[in-house]
Amino acid sequence: VLLDKFVAAPVEGRQLARRYALNGLLPQADSWATRHIEMLTAKADGGDTRSMTLLAALYWRGDEFVEQNAEQAAHWLSRAADAGEASAAYLLGAQYTTLGDAQKAAEAYARAYRIYRSRFAADPKDAVSLYSLGYMEQAGPGTEQNFGPTVAELA
Repeated sequence: VLLDKFVAAPVEGRQLARRYALNGLLPQADSWATRHIEMLTAKADGGDTRSMTLLAALYWRGDEFVEQNAEQAAHWLSRAADAGEASAAYLLGAQYTTLGDAQKAAEAYARAYRIYRSRFAADPKDAVSLYSLGYMEQAGPGTEQNFGPTVAELA
């Protein structure tokens, strides 16, 4: 119980799981891996978009503790995007591109573009949004490719 209080963040739970696994203590490793996922899920269910994105990454890649699951990855990225996390919407587009679903990819990229646009309109000094908008306008995902003055006009 004391260790549970010490391990307040999901990251520490994952580190402990890996440390136990490296030392051959597999029951403890599995226990901490389960706690890690439970902690991330609880934070994500509470609205923490970073935890949603971390869960999506875990399910997309899979690892020694989590089985790869593209549906779960898409679920968590979509929830994070619904909560206004532009990077999650962009990653969702990348996931759909990898899976070969051009229509869903285009929708996700367009969603990311709208979120970045909204964030930049609210704060013209938001460098991440400005960079992302410029990149998306040059590369084309989420908007028509534009090498013209649009990015320069944003500054």
